Amino acid sequence: MKWTAAGLVGLVVGSSLLLPAAAHNLSLTTKRRLIQRAAPARQSQGSSYVGAINRSQQAFFVENNRFARNLRELDAGVPSETNYFRYSSSGNRRRAVNLGQAKVPDLRSFKGIVELDPRSQQAIGKLCVTRAPGMRAEDADRSASDPSRPCQFNR
Repeated sequence: MKWTAAGLVGLVVGSSLLLPAAAHNLSLTTKRRLIQRAAPARQSQGSSYVGAINRSQQAFFVENNRFARNLRELDAGVPSETNYFRYSSSGNRRRAVNLGQAKVPDLRSFKGIVELDPRSQQAIGKLCVTRAPGMRAEDADRSASDPSRPCQFNR
């Protein structure tokens, strides 16, 4: 349960926000605001999981001199699907692409790129986010740490 200065806001169970009995007195706008407050927490799941897949691909490269071909081979402990995102990974000797595709329209999708730096021979990772909610993860082209900046990587 979550309490604010105004009292009990609601209880989140699974993917549902259960409002107290007095919620029927709330305006539609207030109810929408309560539901929208849950979006940042769901959004952070995508960022965290794709970031974890990126780091796992970097470790996999150190041990195998190539990137994992898929999530199963990577064995990162990240599920292929949650209530809010579908995750995938594909890799070869030079690069891994890791996706967190949002399954609900109010969330942004994520793309992680891990590439071999030709000079240092180290696996370097980047985390990108889509410009707007509802877009394909493959189209993520903004830096997740600063969405006003492009997500640049070697091609």
